[in-house]
Amino acid sequence: MVNSNKPLDLKNRTYREDYPFSLWRRQWKQGIKSDYLGNYLFVYFGKGYLESSDAYLRVGAGVAQGWSDKNPLKYLENIINGNYGDNPGDAKMIQDGINDYKESYK
Repeated sequence: MVNSNKPLDLKNRTYREDYPFSLWRRQWKQGIKSDYLGNYLFVYFGKGYLESSDAYLRVGAGVAQGWSDKNPLKYLENIINGNYGDNPGDAKMIQDGINDYKESYK
């Protein structure tokens, strides 16, 4: 669903080339990283529109991260540490989306 610097990579989307502001990556409140919304909405799109399982979304995000990083050792480390191959922070943001989706659609 998401590839680095492609249309659904919200954290890298800007308003215009000559004006590098991005609503998607602004700081919403203290402690929320600029790529939070992109990871969070990845879950809502995947679950709500594509009806994907939690595991499919986690593994898919991990594979996309591994492909983007082009670093097999980092990818394996992120599998071993329980993040399905994704960066630890991104995996947590995705889990937040999963938890909130389940809470909203019980």
